[in-house]
Amino acid sequence: MTNLKLANLFFIKGDILSLPFKDSSLKSISSICVIEHIGLGRYGDKIDPFGSEKAIAELIRILATGGSLYVSLPVDKENTVYFNAHRAFTRNYILKLFQPLKLMEEKYIYKSGLLDFYDQSKGFGTGLFYFKKS
Repeated sequence: MTNLKLANLFFIKGDILSLPFKDSSLKSISSICVIEHIGLGRYGDKIDPFGSEKAIAELIRILATGGSLYVSLPVDKENTVYFNAHRAFTRNYILKLFQPLKLMEEKYIYKSGLLDFYDQSKGFGTGLFYFKKS
């Protein structure tokens, strides 16, 4: 295996609850299948019933004005914790947590189908969200 080196590609190690970036400093952030795990202790992090909420607040803090945030989260008919796995959220709770960001686009994956709308009756799925910071 060879080490690939690319110009302007580098890594910064951090903790999603205390990211090493200044307020409003990043123009684009992606959080794919992360937030729902924070605070459950599964990956060596501390147990925190509000870990996901704190992680979201931290992402909002570092997102620049005019910046884009791309997020995927499990959705379900109610806010719940799947033991030793992850959390799932309702659409309304997700939108509340990401205030004051503006929702630009949303899609939902239920089993093998992609929908343009949240369907609470379908139960567990994955929500894909694109937010912008005004």
